[in-house]
Amino acid sequence: MGARPHGERVAVNSRQKGKRVERLWRDQLREAGFLKAFRGQQYCGAAGNADVVCPELPWAHFEVKGVQNLNVINAMKQAINDCGEKTPVVAHKKNGEPWLITMLAADWLGLVKESDRVVVSPDQNPEDAQSEPAWPPAPTAVFPSDAPTYEQETQTRNTHFPVSERR
Repeated sequence: MGARPHGERVAVNSRQKGKRVERLWRDQLREAGFLKAFRGQQYCGAAGNADVVCPELPWAHFEVKGVQNLNVINAMKQAINDCGEKTPVVAHKKNGEPWLITMLAADWLGLVKESDRVVVSPDQNPEDAQSEPAWPPAPTAVFPSDAPTYEQETQTRNTHFPVSERR
């Protein structure tokens, strides 16, 4: 192979780049202990399938992006259109930067509510929630009792983005 003339850029094969980024996300999941993660497209290649499948996280539909200037809204719309009944998750990364995750707020709040990391103080007075918190903040009720449940938020998402219109 000869030297390239000055200023000539080598076009990156976007399909190869996509596969490489999907493998990186798969490896990230495996390093986190989700050892069964695999690239979804390599098995069937059909549109609408997750870029990476993780059997240990069966609720998640991963759309994986590796671009320098990601249009997050369009990436999330693609994930929503392809996710079916699963939760749309966009895993994205810029060169030299850590992985980031984008989810609908309702889905993220549902995960947080179900986690063991929520700190709730049973003696919290709801009227105190209006005052300025001290620093560091004392444990407080993270979610008010009238907050929608994860199921209600999922129903809201499915109403705004009906499954029948996602395909």
